[in-house]
Amino acid sequence: MPPRSHIYNHMAEHQLDQLGAEELRMAEARTQAVRNDGFATVAAIQSASQQKINEIVRLGAVEGQYLNDLYAEKEAAARDEGSAREREINGLGEAEADCIRDLYETKKDYAREEGNVREREWEGLGEREGNEIAEMYGNESRARVKAVEDAAKAKARELKGVEVENLNDMYATERDAKVEAVEAEHKASLKELKITKEHERKCITKMWAAESEARVLGVRAENQLRLEMLREESKLKMELMRQESAARRELDALKETECVVRSPSVVSKESSRVAGKRKRVS
Repeated sequence: MPPRSHIYNHMAEHQLDQLGAEELRMAEARTQAVRNDGFATVAAIQSASQQKINEIVRLGAVEGQYLNDLYAEKEAAARDEGSAREREINGLGEAEADCIRDLYETKKDYAREEGNVREREWEGLGEREGNEIAEMYGNESRARVKAVEDAAKAKARELKGVEVENLNDMYATERDAKVEAVEAEHKASLKELKITKEHERKCITKMWAAESEARVLGVRAENQLRLEMLREESKLKMELMRQESAARRELDALKETECVVRSPSVVSKESSRVAGKRKRVS
């Protein structure tokens, strides 16, 4: 295969122009392909950044819902514990009241028995005195029994009312304090989570924006370098074609000059030969 310079020497001017235009068109096509590649790379980087941000936002929403469910379960557990303690206190108060009631019933029976014994002791006395004594001790026994019953009832009511009220107040206060502590902890955790997620989102957004900008700048610089190299290559090719065309023209001019110089020398040689022949004939 002959070299390109030899092929260019056999090409006409319009063919060389067409070849240069075709190479320029191919260079522009390569430039456009590089530009399209850069645009596609930038779009892919931006799409990946947006997908990462959306994923972070979805993860934050899921984590917030999980924390809401967790603190709701803690609050329900605290309420259930308070209700169980309240029921336990009520049961203890009722059991204590039953014990006190049994105690005073026993004391009442004992007082009655004691009155009966005293009554039997005085049976040997006179009927009137015995009746009076029996009535007196009966009244005394009834008074004692009634006093014991009243005192027992009052004590039971007082103890039950005060103790139950105090215990209810105490456990209500404790339950409210636990609920408030859980709510405060929940609010603080949500606030801290929100601040952390917001800061994390801003940092990630800035990071991805900086990375995207750096990638875009890198792609643009690379595309610019490719464009410059393609332009330089086109300029060098055009300059080489111009130099080859000029050299070919100079070579053609030298060939034409050589042909013109050779023609007079041939005529002079022929004239000298004819003159010699004439001399020999004469």
